[in-house]
Amino acid sequence: MTFKEYLKQLNELAKDNPEALGLKVYTATDDEGNDFKPVYYSPALNCLTAGEINPAGTINAVVLN
Repeated sequence: MTFKEYLKQLNELAKDNPEALGLKVYTATDDEGNDFKPVYYSPALNCLTAGEINPAGTINAVVLN
């Protein structure tokens, strides 16, 4: 998913459910949704190489820490 697609979905969610704007944001700890943790950090631009952050590389991803 691109950042543009992600923002579009977030904007549609907010438009259709404005009451959700005051809710806390959580992330799943795995792809099966076995546990959820609150999101504390802002998104950041980063370079990911083989799934690892590479500070010396060219920015190629928006990372949700």
